[in-house]
Amino acid sequence: MREAVENFGGWYWDNDDDDVQYKKHLFEIITRDGRDPKKYGLKA
Repeated sequence: MREAVENFGGWYWDNDDDDVQYKKHLFEIITRDGRDPKKYGLKA
């Protein structure tokens, strides 16, 4: 699902500051939990 959105909808969606902050927060939670953020489509 994520790849489809990135490949076909990425040109349309633009993350605003709130989106970027939320993604950082999710990255930290997932990392703290010992999981790999890349598995969820998150990059550092």
